Amino acid sequence: MNVTTGQYVLWLSCVLLQLGVVALMLQRKSVRAFPVFFAYNIYQVFFSLVQFAALQSSYAVYFYVYWINGALSVVVELAVIHEIFGHLFQPFGALRNMASVVFRWAVLVLVLVGAVMAATQPASNAAIQFAIILTMERSLRILQCGLVMLVLLFSTRLGLSWLNHVFGITLGFGCFAAMELVAG
Repeated sequence: MNVTTGQYVLWLSCVLLQLGVVALMLQRKSVRAFPVFFAYNIYQVFFSLVQFAALQSSYAVYFYVYWINGALSVVVELAVIHEIFGHLFQPFGALRNMASVVFRWAVLVLVLVGAVMAATQPASNAAIQFAIILTMERSLRILQCGLVMLVLLFSTRLGLSWLNHVFGITLGFGCFAAMELVAG
């Protein structure tokens, strides 16, 4: 696989930006407030470095590391979304419980839709697994964009300002999801 210098720079800049988020969270002592988001950033830095090393090794190794990361990322990003939901509805006890139930059902539907879409595609077992991961990723991106819309539309009702950490994390996640949907 031929990788250009520009691609290396983009790869490295993502790692450095996420390391900056980790350092900022440590400096501001916000790790306790957002432990899952902190772990997500550490995870992304780690897997970016693993993928980089795998790419230097061989394309076959990179291929499997990429797909393993894709599957694990879905789980970790769902955990971050769950953490955001918890923070959004923290002041509202009844809504918090309802949001938790809705989130669980949304994840269940996400898994079922991914499995059905992948199973209906005629392909080998390996291709079905990749199709499940891709469908889950796309569905997760749609869920992330929906979360951003929820936060933008109801920010005043939820008592969020542009300076709130939850607002920033949600907006960043949503922008990332929108770019992934457009690119993919």
